[in-house]
Amino acid sequence: MKRSKLSYLSKFGLFFTLAVVNLGAASAGFPESSTVWNGGEDGINVYTIPGLLVTQRGTVLAYAEARDHRSDGGKVDMVVKRSLDGGRTWSRSHFIERANGIENYVLSTLVQDRGSGRVFFFTALRDEGLTDQTTTNTYRYSDDDGASWSDPHDITALLYAADDKIQTDLRAGRAGPEFADDDPELFGRKLIFFGPGGSIQLSAAHPQFPNRLVVPLFYIKDRTLQPRSRRGYGDAVLVSDDGGHTWQVPGVVPLGDHGSSEVSVAELSDGRLLLNARGAPPESTGMSVAGRTVTYSADGGATWTRPVPDLSGIPNYIETSSGLLRLPRDASGPDRLLFSFPHSLPPDDTSRLRSLSQARANGTVLLSYDGGQSWPVRRLVVPGSFGYSNLDVLPDGTIVLVHENATGTSVHLTRFTLSWLTAPETL
Repeated sequence: MKRSKLSYLSKFGLFFTLAVVNLGAASAGFPESSTVWNGGEDGINVYTIPGLLVTQRGTVLAYAEARDHRSDGGKVDMVVKRSLDGGRTWSRSHFIERANGIENYVLSTLVQDRGSGRVFFFTALRDEGLTDQTTTNTYRYSDDDGASWSDPHDITALLYAADDKIQTDLRAGRAGPEFADDDPELFGRKLIFFGPGGSIQLSAAHPQFPNRLVVPLFYIKDRTLQPRSRRGYGDAVLVSDDGGHTWQVPGVVPLGDHGSSEVSVAELSDGRLLLNARGAPPESTGMSVAGRTVTYSADGGATWTRPVPDLSGIPNYIETSSGLLRLPRDASGPDRLLFSFPHSLPPDDTSRLRSLSQARANGTVLLSYDGGQSWPVRRLVVPGSFGYSNLDVLPDGTIVLVHENATGTSVHLTRFTLSWLTAPETL
């Protein structure tokens, strides 16, 4: 670690603040929303890049970056809240990571091991703020559903080593054919971030890696370089086969011709891993309208296909991290994959940028029955301002969607059912 952190975080209080609830008929599956954070709460101006995890006991853990202002940079803390009633009401914030000065704690993700029940919280620290060219990458764990957390465990060297190895292999001509034409100078990256899509545990019936914990992450060489094709955006996964006691990066995704960052992961029905990532048009110089990229691994993350544009039918939209969730499946039921995103650009407008609150709006959820090859179901879930989002599912099958508004002044959780999502819409 670059500096010492708090050794142990205290338990959450038992006092809960009543959230603002949409009184729609939740029992009928209609969306029901609660407020998780509002700007100004605890003296924080902006809550952004939210995520969540539903534990085996049904506790909903939500987290977000707590920022001084909307733009990247500045002081950034990391906060967590708990809900014991399916996301209807929330505990007070717990500052799981506190920054000093211009430090940034950014881009986190959660995963739980179903064997032990242990929950892991991963995050990245930039000591020098936005200009830092390195990160410190740590995780904490909780054995009581997020009521208390361990000391931080530093895994930075592990993440660095994986990317240094592929750089060495490229220079020596030992890298696989999927790395053809990749520039070795864009590897050896030291800016490493988690998610912010949700992490997963592979199924107990996985043919090669049953119960493997899989944490999506992405690397950047230098985020200040122009055009963005020179920044070295690329993805990988961190995995554990022993319930989180030890971790490894089995392989790194090739760069390809399409920059990929802010990544989500899913296990497909045939056991392959899918990474669906925020695309970065190579010749762009800043945030723009873009599609997604996809890459696949058939060996648990050791090797990956070259990233390609996602041609499944997800509309282009202003670059935003999006939710990806494969729903639990019974033996006779269909395979179902969900994707959440801001569907705010009209079909004839794929290039013109507008204000952020207009460009990130209309939270929409897609449903696929074929592992993300097509999306026959599309439904507007959150009208109006809608930015980053993540998905999970409650023990009773209710889907929970955590989402920020575009300006980061509030974070909400919206509940809905699969039957509502797939029902015909009525005027």
